Amino acid sequence: MLKTPILAATVGILAIISPLTYASDAPTTPQQQRQLRAQNMMQYYNCLQEKIDAPAFEKMSQDSETLDNNLFQLCSNGQRQQAQALALDYAKKMLASDNFKAMLACTAQFEPNTPGIPDLEKDFDLEQLKQGNICDLQEGLDQD
Repeated sequence: MLKTPILAATVGILAIISPLTYASDAPTTPQQQRQLRAQNMMQYYNCLQEKIDAPAFEKMSQDSETLDNNLFQLCSNGQRQQAQALALDYAKKMLASDNFKAMLACTAQFEPNTPGIPDLEKDFDLEQLKQGNICDLQEGLDQD
């Protein structure tokens, strides 16, 4: 489901991604875990740089932040249907975007459900988004 915190962070946050590893290869100490996260972050960042040009990346980030602010305002004002329609339109636009598809390709290189990295396919699941309302996800979130 499209999640508001993910919207603002869709392209702006370089998440920590664990590569596919065997259990015996898993880092055992906190220092090893931090080193692996830093290495994976760089691999993810490099992938994004290769597949998405900087102006497109910046535009996606700005659009996501604008959307987050608009959704917050609509939900705060009780305009749930308008917020839901806006969220669905945005999700459809993102799913059709070549840059978003490039982001999906970068995340696909790493193990799914890794802490710190949004599961973009799940977060932009139109069927799941249609079953609820984006404003329900806004509850309890503070606006910056």
